[in-house]
Amino acid sequence: ENARTEVDVLLERVAPGAVPEGSETSLRSRHAMHLYNETVALVIPADHELAKLDEISLEDLSLLPLLAHPDHFPEWPEPQEWKDPSWMPRNAKATLELVATGLGGALMSHPMARHLSDKRVHAVVPVTRGRVPLLPGTEIWASWRVERDADDVQHLVGVLRGRTARSSR
Repeated sequence: ENARTEVDVLLERVAPGAVPEGSETSLRSRHAMHLYNETVALVIPADHELAKLDEISLEDLSLLPLLAHPDHFPEWPEPQEWKDPSWMPRNAKATLELVATGLGGALMSHPMARHLSDKRVHAVVPVTRGRVPLLPGTEIWASWRVERDADDVQHLVGVLRGRTARSSR
């Protein structure tokens, strides 16, 4: 079977404050709708002294080195740079493998950290104070091609916005 290469609506994670590629107002090729922001979490080894916390403050983040990785955004506290850039992990899974060694902690979206981490090896601690996010989180958007803006796509977008058959536009 041939794999389908096109999708009607794409749910995508973008950097804090960014928009999906192609949805900028000039030369728009995609429509996009913001759905929600994700909280940032610190991933540390399960046996780390900070692992018992329910949330972590920005001050506490300075107590350990943060590992640079592809999903670490400039809006977050600066990570330690790799002496040799080729050592930087290529993805979130590789980053978590390095965290497990005790090399340092990593900041990433809370949902991604919870999904990829192993509770026996990692602790995932939200960067919040009283459940209020302390760092700008990644954002989840729905986007679709401008030429695919048909009734069925608009119906799905309406559902994503929380509209029902009885709701008015």
